[in-house]
Amino acid sequence: FYEMLAGRLPFTGNSLSDIFDGHREGVVPPLPATRARFEPLIRRLLAKSPQERFATAQGFLEALETIARGVIGVLETTQPEVAADLVETGITFSRILDLGCGTGLSAPHLASFGGHLTGVDLSPRMLDKARERNLYDRLIEDEAIHYLAKREEHFDLIVSLDVLVYFGDLECFFAAAAGRLVSSGVFAFSFETGQDANYTLLPSGRFAHDLAYIERLHGANFNCISCVSTMVRLEANRPVAGHLVGLQRL
Repeated sequence: FYEMLAGRLPFTGNSLSDIFDGHREGVVPPLPATRARFEPLIRRLLAKSPQERFATAQGFLEALETIARGVIGVLETTQPEVAADLVETGITFSRILDLGCGTGLSAPHLASFGGHLTGVDLSPRMLDKARERNLYDRLIEDEAIHYLAKREEHFDLIVSLDVLVYFGDLECFFAAAAGRLVSSGVFAFSFETGQDANYTLLPSGRFAHDLAYIERLHGANFNCISCVSTMVRLEANRPVAGHLVGLQRL
């Protein structure tokens, strides 16, 4: 588990004896900053004293789930805010696309609009979790831009939360979204806030985007109806700044 998180072994040596001594007496090297939230688990997994280790596999899984709930909880806090901003527009949504739906965190809020709800995600395991919510009318396994480009159907609302962080240049993304929205349709999305460059690849493997870049991209096809500065997630137990944006198709 340590090797998966850190990309290296906790202890190395020129012989098995050296490695054994490391496990018996050595201090476990810290995880990278982006994985710091897993430190308590690693300390117990590699504890020298048996009394400090997890007594059962179930205990470890429960601790891991607790960490996962903390991350998901941060993501969940963004959903009602987006939904509230959209409700204030006074627009009704009969066909809704949850683009990059993941496990369906947005579904309860999007389903409250009452329209036909489609979820798209690249991960079949994520889609299985989303399917368990029984809130989507349709779930499709596909990459976001590929789905938008190949489909001919149109939507009143496209929501894409925690998705743009996996793309650098967003020109094709915005053009594809505009192409799938009806006139006056809404495109709601989140992004991590960068500066000094249109987009920057972060050590986390995600992209941060400059707000001015986002504004230039949407100017040709959208009016901005909402732009809220907020925390979009936690990294190393620290808040990551971002924006929630609602755009209306011209």
